Amino acid sequence: VITRKVVPIDGKGSVEFDLREELRLEGDYTRNIIIEAVVEEELTGRKQNASAKVAIYDRRYKMELVKSDDNFKPGLPYTAWLKVTYQDGAPVQDQTNPVEVKQSTYESTQFVRNYTLDQNGMAKLDIHTDVNSSYINIVGVYLGQEFYLSGISKADSDVDSYIRARVLTEMPLVGSDVVVEVAATTPMKFFTYQLLGRGDVLLSNTVAVPESRTHKFKFPATFAMVPRAKLVVYYIAANGDMVSDSQVITFDSELQNFMKVSLSKDQTKPGQDVEISISTNPDSYVGLLGVDQSVLLLKSGNDITKEQVFSELQKYEERSYGY
Repeated sequence: VITRKVVPIDGKGSVEFDLREELRLEGDYTRNIIIEAVVEEELTGRKQNASAKVAIYDRRYKMELVKSDDNFKPGLPYTAWLKVTYQDGAPVQDQTNPVEVKQSTYESTQFVRNYTLDQNGMAKLDIHTDVNSSYINIVGVYLGQEFYLSGISKADSDVDSYIRARVLTEMPLVGSDVVVEVAATTPMKFFTYQLLGRGDVLLSNTVAVPESRTHKFKFPATFAMVPRAKLVVYYIAANGDMVSDSQVITFDSELQNFMKVSLSKDQTKPGQDVEISISTNPDSYVGLLGVDQSVLLLKSGNDITKEQVFSELQKYEERSYGY
């Protein structure tokens, strides 16, 4: 559908369109509208044109489900966050109007709860996982409008037994303990956990938990785990099958060493000496690079940044390929 308007201008002008009426917009989905303008000079008849693309939304808000995991395990806690923002991404700060969340399955089992958004436009959801279904549908209702969110699939298991590892430490730091909670749907006699980082097994331990379903353990975080490591937890079921879970733990990005550099002069003339003082840990290997300021203005990327170091460390993570 195309709509046109011709208006006189004197250097600049404005024109209004009723998009719903003139473009006959119907439905509940986002569209991209192309606007083309042609300006004709009165004396010479010369024309110039320009175009722009504008996104038209069917509603003022958007809602998103932030998952802690791609799959849920029946009977074990599952954490998810509801995020409500404006179309430009700004959080909706509304602590008056609640958000109604409907949880349902293919078997028509439904749970309805109301949540209040925090200052970041988010709410922590209480997902009911004790359901006999392979998929949980999530629908949010805010100010009378329904938002169909991405659902949660059930994790596959041949023995119908599940284990889940949850990192309780919110911001793991090098030199501090990381607390992990392990929960299972059936009583365990023992479980084993391993921590994998940079292609190596950093920790491996077996914990005895006679006929217990939950247990907490902790381990010290070291620099070998930076920037992230994978925690694998498993136990052997009664029929001999392995029941496992894994979590990726991201550690605070701090380097193991430090460096301080100071100069004897802030300004000097060509040919004069400048003393450079460097402080760091003993037996450290120090490299110095001098780049002319004019070269930096032309192109950056001559120095080493912390981001480059951690990007390089991530290349040592284990990779598995299969069919």
